[in-house]
Amino acid sequence: MKYPVASRILLGILLLSLVFWAGCGTTKRLYSKARPGVNSGLKKRILLLPFMDQAGVGAVRVREMKTRFISLLNKDKEFLVTEGSQQAISTARIKSPVFGIAVDPEQVKKAREMGMNALVTVVLPPYELYAKKAGIWPFRRIKRKLEIAVVVNAFDVTNGTLFLTKLESRKIRLPNLDEMDLEALEPSAYEKRLEKQFDKSEIDEKKLAKALKQIVKSQASALREALVEQPWAGRILSTDSGSIIIDAGKDVGLRQGFVFEVFGRGEPITCADGRTLYPLGQKVGEIKVRQVRARSSLAIPLQGGPFAHGQEIRPKG
Repeated sequence: MKYPVASRILLGILLLSLVFWAGCGTTKRLYSKARPGVNSGLKKRILLLPFMDQAGVGAVRVREMKTRFISLLNKDKEFLVTEGSQQAISTARIKSPVFGIAVDPEQVKKAREMGMNALVTVVLPPYELYAKKAGIWPFRRIKRKLEIAVVVNAFDVTNGTLFLTKLESRKIRLPNLDEMDLEALEPSAYEKRLEKQFDKSEIDEKKLAKALKQIVKSQASALREALVEQPWAGRILSTDSGSIIIDAGKDVGLRQGFVFEVFGRGEPITCADGRTLYPLGQKVGEIKVRQVRARSSLAIPLQGGPFAHGQEIRPKG
């Protein structure tokens, strides 16, 4: 699908507006659908960082969650999921999608060097305890519920923007407390016991497992949908004597004769947090794949240029 110059300028203005209003953090799906490469048939490389267990559910349960998450995410083998080996950030408290956008810029850089299309972080924030009084004195009870949540963030490695952030949670009941027992405590201890603390032995393991299973299923489905809507993008790795090496190969389903459009970088956008984003720039030209290798391929110029290291490639629709 070809886009005239006027349309490209309009799309560029739209991207800048969306990035501005989203605080440089997200890329709207409307823009993603307008860009070439959304329905290319090429697999996307996903770097999944280790789950951050701030809730303390334990290594065994986290491992089970991750295995199920990957299985549900990639049930149709549309993605190439690579598991990262390091945590993205320290275990600072995260309570919502606003505060759950957690990623180390070095991880984004590493993912880009690995030829990834997306970087995904999964955070289990600390449990949240909710309590309220119920009944009539002296039979009053303190009813309590525990909120279990998982935050998933997905970043477009090419331009560093966040295209998905989602918090999914469930609440499970804890045993009721007898208010008369609590009233025997000092006021400060009463409040602390009521609202701030609970014993993990009070958690029903079967209910917890069921809640986490539901959350993982919902989050995997949301991420899968977002990834499918993201356009495929790659880069030129090097150019030499008319030959062009790109970071796509047999692993993503590339075939000989595939044609890519090549784009330069747009004008940089500096965010409030100091990050610099580079929106898609003007089209430089087109290249055609001549030889397909395992994770890279050799292409030749088809039209336009000059072509250089780092330029972005998109499948020609």
